[in-house]
Amino acid sequence: MRARTSCASQTDAGLRAVRGWSDYTHCAPDIGDESLFVINMEGDNPPIYRSLLDHNPGEDSFDFDTRDLSAMVSDTLNARRNKTKGENPLHVPAKVSDTLLTHLSQALGILAKRNFNRIASQGMLEVCVGLTSAHYFVAGEKTFTEFVSGNENGHHSEENMFIRSAQQGKDAWAGAHDVSPSDDARHSADAPITFRGSYGTASKQVADKNRPSSHHALLINTSPGGYCVAWESNVPASLQAGEILGVREQSSHPWSIAVVRWIRQIRHHGTQIGIELLAPSASPCGVKLIQKVGNSSEYLRGLLLPEISVVNQSATLITPRLPFQSGSRISLLHDGREDQGQLSKKVSSTGSISQFELKLHNASVPSASAPDTPSGASEDEFDSLWPSL
Repeated sequence: MRARTSCASQTDAGLRAVRGWSDYTHCAPDIGDESLFVINMEGDNPPIYRSLLDHNPGEDSFDFDTRDLSAMVSDTLNARRNKTKGENPLHVPAKVSDTLLTHLSQALGILAKRNFNRIASQGMLEVCVGLTSAHYFVAGEKTFTEFVSGNENGHHSEENMFIRSAQQGKDAWAGAHDVSPSDDARHSADAPITFRGSYGTASKQVADKNRPSSHHALLINTSPGGYCVAWESNVPASLQAGEILGVREQSSHPWSIAVVRWIRQIRHHGTQIGIELLAPSASPCGVKLIQKVGNSSEYLRGLLLPEISVVNQSATLITPRLPFQSGSRISLLHDGREDQGQLSKKVSSTGSISQFELKLHNASVPSASAPDTPSGASEDEFDSLWPSL
């Protein structure tokens, strides 16, 4: 209910803002090849890009140019992100979010051209829908509880010298006759036999049923930047524009991270989906917001995307839409260790996720797999402390 109220508030704020922006547009009957939009004044249709018309506009059509307005909205957005004062006279209410401004700037601007040519394809694309599902499969089909507990156990065991030493050393009393049952006693004739193991319990079956699942969609065309797929039946209810995806063409390939850009229904052909690739791979992580006052939040799912030097994109972090924002201090659980850092520039956002550049304060901390024992350290270093304890 809160999400619907917020969406309605954004829509109302956007409508009030747009009403005052008409002075920065141009609408006239003189339509030329350089016109941006064409409006049919006798039809009940929205403006259409002039470049998409396959016929000459009629006499009832008007030219509608919003390029200057798009540039002003973009300047206002950049000023907001850089926390500076905009130089144009455009009035934007404070309630209008950066996401809505980005959408308006793109919708009012020139038609973006494709960066890559599409190639007709055949075959199937394996898809997992949503951040929960993508994290599960990228983590090697581990639930988030299993992922967090595994990383935290490894992290604390490696850092605690006493735990690590105890694990490495052997207990001198382990062989005593009265410490634990011997193997002979454990396997004696009087011992009861358990015919049903833990794998047969109902709770295990319920847990397996609730685990995320992947789907298969039919490939229509592909490009280096994404896919167009057809989903003929059993479309997940969570599938929507802006949703995060995990995709791969072969089961032996790593999961790539993508996002749904558009969805359309085609009669007798099911649902077609436009998918944009964000990164060829990802690392699972847990993200926790560090509060200035009070306790920090619980760990939430996150995905670390690698640096892509070809497009000059640094390493980024995908988080849930809330509660993270630019400037948030976070704790990042990944690779068996816990790092602290700060979210910097917001690269993109949808209704489901946000993508940030991030700065880790202790990025040079070695991973959990690396030896953590200082050179020359041993159990004997603590022998002199025992008389004082």
